[in-house]
Formats: sequence, C-alpha cells, structure tokens
Amino acid sequence: MKILTRLLLIVASITIAHQALAQYAAPRSNFIERNRTFDINIGYSRLGAVGALRDNRVRGLNGMHAAVRLYGIYLDYSRHTEGDESRNMGIDKYEGYHAYSWHIGYSLPVCDWFKVTPFIGKAVWAQGYWDGSDWEVDDSGIVNNFNPDDWYHKGLDVGIELNFTIATYLNIFVNVTTYNIGFGLGGSIPFRAFNKHL
Repeated sequence: MKILTRLLLIVASITIAHQALAQYAAPRSNFIERNRTFDINIGYSRLGAVGALRDNRVRGLNGMHAAVRLYGIYLDYSRHTEGDESRNMGIDKYEGYHAYSWHIGYSLPVCDWFKVTPFIGKAVWAQGYWDGSDWEVDDSGIVNNFNPDDWYHKGLDVGIELNFTIATYLNIFVNVTTYNIGFGLGGSIPFRAFNKHL
C-alpha cells in the first residue's frame, strides 16, 4: 500500500509541476479555458479493494460511483450495492455491509483531452447486520438501521482521478484512492460550445 500511496503522490507532484511550468510557457487563459466545462461521470466502484491489500478484515464490495466537475471543481460519491439490506421488508437481522466514500478536489488539465484530479475526502467500510426490526421511514419507504461489528473503518481517503475526454463530449475515467478503485464513462459539456451559437 505504501508503494501505491507513493506512486499517487509522485504522479500528482509531476502533474502539478508540469502545470506550474506550463503557465510560464503558455497564456494563463489556457489553463482556465480547459477547466470551463461541466462534466457528469458515472461508473463502477470497488469499495475497499485497495484497503483490503493492507487489512484482511476488509474485502472489495461492488458499488456505484458518480462525480460532477464544474470549472475544475470536482465532487464525487460512491456507495456499495453488494450486501445492502437497508430496504429489506423482513423483521430479521440480515448480515451485510455498509460502505461509502465522498471526495472533493480540483482538476489539473494537462491538455485539452486529459485531466488529472487529485482529491481528498472520507471513506467508510463496515461489516455487520441490517436490523429489520429497527427501521425508519423516508420518502422511498422503510430503511433498516445498520449495526457494525466491533471493528470498522471510518477515516480520511485521498486519491487521484485520470479523466480522458474523447470527441469533445465523452469522458472515460479511472480513479484510485487509498481505499477504493473505480472506472466509468461520462459526458463533458465545454462552455465554448455555447459561444459558437451566440
């Protein structure tokens, strides 16, 4: 895990240094112009997959990932789908998992089609049981409360996303954090597209 963390720090440092040097070689507006987009990405997340490499109490869980980016400001959220008994209508106790993560960061556009986004946030991973006799109600119906086992992870999560934009509007991304991995597709709307129609 130390090797992965070091690799992430090296990639982030090189990217930041590259961008800093590029500001002297190119007009400042290039950096700002490349971040003048609105992006929505969705995809697959394996929550706990990286954490499992250093802690055998953790296993990777299948989940969904969603992220938005506006003017380079990045926000994401991932949640597990495997072992989620929160909506089970029975009154028994159901073994399962509770895992999610969120991050905030800022995108560094290396070129018109490639952005590197270092980010920081929080990751939660727990094994336990969903209690069908201890529930609440929200707009979607019954929500069973989760009771973790004696041990669970809840803490700082840092990582990096590599985002490739193809044909102006299609995003392909890969992300790695100290706890999770993910990948997927999305859409990018560059604001300069609106200027052409004005």
